[in-house]
Amino acid sequence: MKPLSLIVQIVVICLATAIVIFFVRPTFFDIGMIQNEIQQYAQERERVDETNANLAGLVSELESVSTSNRTRLVTYLPNSLDEVAVLRDIEIMAESTGVNYTVIEYVGELLDTSEEARMSVTESNTVAHEFSLSVEGTYQRLKDFLSLLEQNQYPLQVQTLRFSSTEGGFLLLEATVITQVSPWAEVSLR
Repeated sequence: MKPLSLIVQIVVICLATAIVIFFVRPTFFDIGMIQNEIQQYAQERERVDETNANLAGLVSELESVSTSNRTRLVTYLPNSLDEVAVLRDIEIMAESTGVNYTVIEYVGELLDTSEEARMSVTESNTVAHEFSLSVEGTYQRLKDFLSLLEQNQYPLQVQTLRFSSTEGGFLLLEATVITQVSPWAEVSLR
C-alpha cells in the first residue's frame, strides 16, 4: 500500500502545482491588473475633482462680477467691430474739441507681417482694426482731441503720430489708431 500512497502523494503534489500555475497565479495576475486600474481610476477621479473645483471657482468669480462691469467689458472689448460707430465717435471728438478733420477713415484689419510677429510663439486673442485720421487745429485743441481719444470707450491705441505745421499757425496731426476686437469673448450679461 505504500507504493500506491507514494503515487497518490506525487499526483496530489502535481495537481496542487498545476492548480497554482494554471489557476491561482493567473487569478493573482488578474487581481493585480484590476487593482492597477482601480488606482488609475482613483487618480483620474482626483484630477477631475480638482478640475471641477477650479472650474467652480472661475464660474463663481465670473458670477461675482456685477452686471454693469460686464456691460463695460463688452463695450470696451467688443466681440465685433462697428466701424461706423468708431468713425462717428472720432468725428464727434474732433467736432467737440474744435479741430478740423480732413481725413477720418477705416483702413481695415491690421495684419502684422513683421519678422517678430511671424516668429512669435504667443498668440494674441484679439484682432486689430486700423483707422487713419488727419486733423488740424491749435496746439491746445489737438491736445484736447488726443485726450478725448484716450478716454474713448473703445480701446484705441495710437500706432503712428505725426505733427507738422501749416499756414496760419495751425498744426496738422496725422495719426493711425487701432482698436482691438476679441472675437472669442462672449460675456453673458445675466
